[in-house]
Amino acid sequence: MELRFSRFLVFLLACLLNNSDVRCQLPFDELLPPVAPAAEAGQSLNLPPGKPARTPNTVDRNSIRQSVADAAGSGSVVVQTPNGPIRGKEWGMYFSWESIPYAKPPVGKLRFEDPQPLDQKWPTELNATVYPQYCLQWFRDHGVNKLRGQEDCLTLSIYTPKPRGVKYPVVVFLHGGQFMMGGGPEFDPEPSMVGSRIVMVKVNYRLGPLGFLSTGDNVIPGNYGLKDQLLALQWIKQNIANFDGDPNKILLLGHGAGGASTHLHMLRPSLANIAKAAISMSGVALNPWAVITKPQDNANRLAAAVNCNAKSSQDLKTCLQSRNATDIVNAVQTLLNWGYNPLVPFGPVVEPKNAKNAFLTEQPEAIIKSGRFSHIPWLVSYTSHDGNFNAAELLRINPRTGTEYINEMNKNWLDLAPQNLFLQHISKDPRGYAQGLKDAYLGDEPFSTKSYAKVEEMYTDVLVKNGVLKAMQLHSRYSKAPVYGFVYDIASNYAIGYDLAFRTDIKFGASHLDDITLLLRPVFRSTARPDEVVVSQRLVNLLGDFADFGGLSYGRCNFEKNTKATSNSLRLLWITKDSCETVIQDVN
Repeated sequence: MELRFSRFLVFLLACLLNNSDVRCQLPFDELLPPVAPAAEAGQSLNLPPGKPARTPNTVDRNSIRQSVADAAGSGSVVVQTPNGPIRGKEWGMYFSWESIPYAKPPVGKLRFEDPQPLDQKWPTELNATVYPQYCLQWFRDHGVNKLRGQEDCLTLSIYTPKPRGVKYPVVVFLHGGQFMMGGGPEFDPEPSMVGSRIVMVKVNYRLGPLGFLSTGDNVIPGNYGLKDQLLALQWIKQNIANFDGDPNKILLLGHGAGGASTHLHMLRPSLANIAKAAISMSGVALNPWAVITKPQDNANRLAAAVNCNAKSSQDLKTCLQSRNATDIVNAVQTLLNWGYNPLVPFGPVVEPKNAKNAFLTEQPEAIIKSGRFSHIPWLVSYTSHDGNFNAAELLRINPRTGTEYINEMNKNWLDLAPQNLFLQHISKDPRGYAQGLKDAYLGDEPFSTKSYAKVEEMYTDVLVKNGVLKAMQLHSRYSKAPVYGFVYDIASNYAIGYDLAFRTDIKFGASHLDDITLLLRPVFRSTARPDEVVVSQRLVNLLGDFADFGGLSYGRCNFEKNTKATSNSLRLLWITKDSCETVIQDVN
């Protein structure tokens, strides 16, 4: 490790001494333990049985990022805010301000409460050069100890291009992770900042039980993570001008759970007072995992796991506020029945109508049909193999049997499918619906590595695609603003499926995360192919144009509007490695 880090510092010094004003692409893989190269993406699926070729990475990525920031930053810059001065860092082509608090720490008596705005100045200049912490979470791929982050985590990070003194359009990013994991620290903004003309803001918000536990009543109504996001958006609207952002040109961008969050914010009329447009990638409020039913069941189960056997919601809240936050989050594993399933034990809920400061009091579909939402331009997307984020784990080798977990679905499909695919949110007869899915996608073929491609297609349709198309259709009918869509079909060499399956003898298609990682690069994706560099720049330009003047194009391809007249035959831009073309997607 010491040798790799020394080589890395030598590389950094060479970059910094270069006369070019373009910041070097940092080779993070120099710092990480070597792994077997992934199979070339985009080839036909070929799944011979084999032992796991890759294990979860337990390197402290935050410390690596902080080392990079300390070594590569070339100066400092100070801005003034109502809470006091903030000192950030100057890079080759942009400035950064990390770990800016936008709310009081949600700890102690503020746990399971709405976020509280900062109402006093910090005593000295705020050092915003320290890389942010994750919000406390039980992370499924974090080695033996799956806990990471801290409870005091309500911060945001801001990145502004050079030169200063220009009002740039603003992109606010809400990360994904099934409302259970992930965070702004996961992503490096460099792909969106080098040569760009946007201010990028990343938002941390409470996750899992700390952000979304609900007793189903007014005591702990829930949706605290969404309320964190809302307070962050209000802070950004009020303060972004100090960072050279145009408060009248804010674009809300979310991926996965962040995409569903973005859509949920759109279902509030007040978002139109903050954001000019919105983008939801691989997640909308109509996906079956986006809004949880009967949240009190998991609230009670988790409370019992930390010895809070309360007789009332108030007693439960008081007891949970007295418990260690790590014990509460660690108890998430007691709610999982098969692998990391259900993937969203805690998430957004429909709150009681009389709940104080309620975020969501009706089902999303009912809100859309009522027309009581923000009528702003909306771009929605999914990847052609989005479902592998949930399906790829089926290809792991079960150490007990020596065969893939997918084979176990043959005996347990009717029990596992309802929780894996959230069928209780789709049908009153989840087991019957599960049998129908098996018949439609596999017929008489058994679950196996040979049928994995069909299983992944099923997961893509049920968990992402169907909800995206339904949301586009409804907004096309009931929104006064245009609705656009695209399908991303460019496979990456760093597909998330390789990590989830623990093997590299598999060729995955365009996967969950393959698109967003060309806008905001995670540590595990240190490089991009030449064709991906072109795609990345086109996506960055798309963000800037959409936020700035509402234009929407990808390279030379323009997006077609979806309106009431086209709501049954949606127009989506299909983006591949070598082309882009409009396709028509019929929706029942």
